[in-house]
Amino acid sequence: MSGVNAAMAYGTDGAIAALGLVALKDDKGAQIVYAPAPVVREAVLQRHPEIGAWLDPVFASLTLETLQTLNGDIAVEGVDAAAVAASYLKSKHFLP
Repeated sequence: MSGVNAAMAYGTDGAIAALGLVALKDDKGAQIVYAPAPVVREAVLQRHPEIGAWLDPVFASLTLETLQTLNGDIAVEGVDAAAVAASYLKSKHFLP
């Protein structure tokens, strides 16, 4: 692989999309996959069971490529994380 540089990164690393890099497929399953997941106290979920229905489409929309882009906006471009999240949620009509 002359002239090829390789580095280890998480699949959701923002630099992948921001720098136009290609993530190689881990066909051996050596690297764990990081996927965002909501954390809600059981007592809150019992009082508001509709929370799950609200969150399901949000988390389903967070593909690997989407996470790379959002993380790139934050880590590479320096955009405030709350602003990136709000903009994304509004663009997908999860927020008004």
